[in-house]
Amino acid sequence: MNSSVEEVEEWRGRCTELENLRAQEIGELRKQFESFRRANIDLKEVQVKFGAERTAYETQILQLQQKVIDLENQTEMLMSENERITTLSLERLKEIELWRRKHGESDEDYVLQVSELKSQLEMFKSNNYVENFIREVINKVFRTLNNLLLSIAQKNQQIKVR
Repeated sequence: MNSSVEEVEEWRGRCTELENLRAQEIGELRKQFESFRRANIDLKEVQVKFGAERTAYETQILQLQQKVIDLENQTEMLMSENERITTLSLERLKEIELWRRKHGESDEDYVLQVSELKSQLEMFKSNNYVENFIREVINKVFRTLNNLLLSIAQKNQQIKVR
């Protein structure tokens, strides 16, 4: 009978050990579950935050693209205005030439004034001040767009790493 009592005690000890081991494993599983649940909540928050930032960047990109379109339209308008002014200047030169012929001014004076007007015309043509200004503005807008795209790519990389 002693051996059966010992055997029962031994089995009780084993059962107690198994119960303790089971309780520890359940506790660890609960901790892991809570950890996964918190990580999932954090991930959802990051996704929501990223979505909002992405939407903001996309909106900003659309605005900048519209600004580029507007500036391109303005450039075309200014270029046509520049052409109109050039044409008008050439017409004025012709008128001056006719006027001088009619009034019989000396050839030297006439050549000097025509030369001066031609150099002014060439200066206006070569300066293209307005065109250069708009090109600079468009270049700045494109650089801003590139910076935004790089920023978005970096945010995407950061999220992928997480």
